[in-house]
Amino acid sequence: MFFKNEKKEKRKLTLYQTLLMYALLPLFVSTMIFSAFTVLKVESDLEESTYSKLEITTNAIKAYFEWDIAKDILEKDDISYKFIDSLINEDIEQTLIKDNERFMTSIRNQDGSRFEDTKIGDEVYEALKKGESYKQHDVVINGEKYYVCYTPVYNADGTYWGAAFAGEKEEVVNVAKLEAVIATTIIFVLLITFFLPLGLFLGKKIVLPIKVVSNTIKELSNGNLNAELEASSHVNETITLIA
Repeated sequence: MFFKNEKKEKRKLTLYQTLLMYALLPLFVSTMIFSAFTVLKVESDLEESTYSKLEITTNAIKAYFEWDIAKDILEKDDISYKFIDSLINEDIEQTLIKDNERFMTSIRNQDGSRFEDTKIGDEVYEALKKGESYKQHDVVINGEKYYVCYTPVYNADGTYWGAAFAGEKEEVVNVAKLEAVIATTIIFVLLITFFLPLGLFLGKKIVLPIKVVSNTIKELSNGNLNAELEASSHVNETITLIA
């Protein structure tokens, strides 16, 4: 038995495929890079704006209660709780902390009672006693993960009294991030949807006249002297070839 070794000819790209590759590949790559950069930038901006919002809130809590603390008239009354609960509809929880325990808070337990007389974390407490604000995410409070901000609150003589807290659940921030990702993805899909058919159309407009010229040349080489060239193009080089 004789074996015949045949080298398989490698499949080569057509002119049409080559044009599409050079036209659309950079579009895909650049759009994907732009989309990834945009998503990362939006996520970073969302986190930064969340911390900024929480810091402003803690400063407001501090300013609201410091006068009562200085005059030693602070009470858990309806007016104080109305302020503490004032941002619930905006998904922001507020807490006034005395020393290292939650004195008043809008955070509630499953039974509806307030998550009060509970201690804050040791790391947070140490930072506050040093006069430092504390910002962090992924902080678990009463079984929920939060973006948090703590700001020290002082007595009239400048000694440490406690802290103001503002927090937003991570799931709320993550939903905003997801919406940004979806919006970016939609833009990416729309760009591809628009430019892909355009690339296919232009590629055919360029390649078709060249194929006609190629087929005509083949006819002539095969002895068909009556072969006629019927092609038109808007590309200068192709027009020269046709002429």
